[in-house]
Amino acid sequence: MVEGALADLGLALTEAKAVLAKLQEIMVQSQTAEYAACHRVCPHCRVPQPVKDRRTRRLQTLFGTEEVEAPRFRVCQCRPLAPVVAAVSSPVCRLLTARGTPELERVQAELGARTSFQKAARILKTLAPASPGNHESVRTRTHAAALRLEAADRQAMAAVVASDTPRRRRAGRLSCSTAPMCARCRVTKCGNLR
Repeated sequence: MVEGALADLGLALTEAKAVLAKLQEIMVQSQTAEYAACHRVCPHCRVPQPVKDRRTRRLQTLFGTEEVEAPRFRVCQCRPLAPVVAAVSSPVCRLLTARGTPELERVQAELGARTSFQKAARILKTLAPASPGNHESVRTRTHAAALRLEAADRQAMAAVVASDTPRRRRAGRLSCSTAPMCARCRVTKCGNLR
């Protein structure tokens, strides 16, 4: 850069988004291929299971939507009595239980909780190469995160109540007596009122 301006230094936002999207594509493809290769080996005889077919799955990430190969494997010949349901397995499909990565869901839910859903979608579309720049997906994922948090809170409260019940029984009863100009409550050590 012999002649230039300050604006020409470093990566522009569009260039950075393109680099991140390509890097994400390479990483996701290699990680799912490695995962499938590891699970192709039969756990009983250590021989690679035959490939039945290859399908693709879409995965939305914070840095773009990726299409990954999800090979399906036939059950190894060492297990001829395997149930019919287990005749074909697809480890990549078992790995990809949701349409989006947990990080994308977390960022969408956090932005959706702090701003309007439309504004959150615009922020994501502006800053990250995330494909789901749709306010409906932000709303859906924000509500799903809220439901998971509420369920976790209910479980925690149930655990607290269950562990706190014996303490309440030991505490005894509490009564208040009023005197002119003041109210006093007392419980003796044995649980009797004074």
